[in-house]
Amino acid sequence: MKKILFVILTACLSFSAFAANKEVKDTAAFEPFTRNIGISTSTFIPKGTVGFGAAISYNTYDLGNAVNDAGYKMLFGLLTGIQGEVLTVGVAPYVSYFVMDNLSVGARFEYSKTSFGLQNLGIDVMDLGLGINDFYYNKNSYLGSVAARYYIPFGNSRRFAMFAELRGTGGYAQSETFNYSQGEDASGISTDKLGTYQDIYKFNIGVIPGITAFFTNNIALEMSVGLIGLDYQKVVQNTNQVDFSVAESSSANFKVNLLAVNLGLSFYIPTGQHSKKAQKAYVARGVSASAVSTQAVEAEKLATSAMASTKTEKTAKVEKAAKAEKAPKAEKVKEEKAPKAEKVKKEKTPKESKVKEPKVKEPKVKKEKAPKAE
Repeated sequence: MKKILFVILTACLSFSAFAANKEVKDTAAFEPFTRNIGISTSTFIPKGTVGFGAAISYNTYDLGNAVNDAGYKMLFGLLTGIQGEVLTVGVAPYVSYFVMDNLSVGARFEYSKTSFGLQNLGIDVMDLGLGINDFYYNKNSYLGSVAARYYIPFGNSRRFAMFAELRGTGGYAQSETFNYSQGEDASGISTDKLGTYQDIYKFNIGVIPGITAFFTNNIALEMSVGLIGLDYQKVVQNTNQVDFSVAESSSANFKVNLLAVNLGLSFYIPTGQHSKKAQKAYVARGVSASAVSTQAVEAEKLATSAMASTKTEKTAKVEKAAKAEKAPKAEKVKEEKAPKAEKVKKEKTPKESKVKEPKVKEPKVKKEKAPKAE
């Protein structure tokens, strides 16, 4: 029984201590944890700048087309006797305008061409051998897009920055896949062209991150890669001008698309208050302002010296006038003081004569001595 009471008492004390500790924690000052990550306030590209440039891509492969060539081998000899060529070309000019610091809106046009020709391909797997001859593929694509791009500089750098671009794209492409399988002309080239033609309609919304590096004040090298995108595609297919078919597809990609890496050169021309003309005018205003300020300082010095000389002359005149006024007053004071002194002397003289009257001394009569008797 005592053990049970001890356990209950211990549990009550522990619970009260836990509740008190929780209350202290709840009433303590709450300081949220943050990494201080936010939108940079540094200006990488100022408002009013016009940007333009082009992304260009070019790839070509030529396999087994030398004189007396036995054909190229790949994949450890599984693909043999390869003779063909591959060509891909792309150009994407664009223009943008910065509606605010580091934020631009713009438009882009993209053209790409893919051409693939396979004259011969052998597949050798164990004792199984397959061959493909005279197979060709061509595709031309036309895309237009609008985009908004925001630049995030590295710290306060004005040379290197990352950017994130939100792009909406729509366009049209046409492709053909064909071969020459029947009939030959005098030179031995097949004349019967059989194949499939496709009309392709594309729509895409995606986020494209990238890096910008300025190597002059107005020219930058940019690299971007597709990261996130929502795609829709519709394909209208026609085979040998007889068979008709339609295919539609949509997808959401949240991964890096290494096939969509673009490298381009961009030019940024400041306008408005950041243009070269405005900067020259600002410098000219600064020079003229400094000249005006110098002239103003000199004029102020001249005015100060003139005021000082005028003040000196006025001071001299005032002092001279004051001296001239003081001189007659002194003479008047002297003249007034002199009669007073004479009056005092004249008044004092009779008094002194009255007080100091000369006493007349009576002459002493000497008595004659009597003659002595004989």
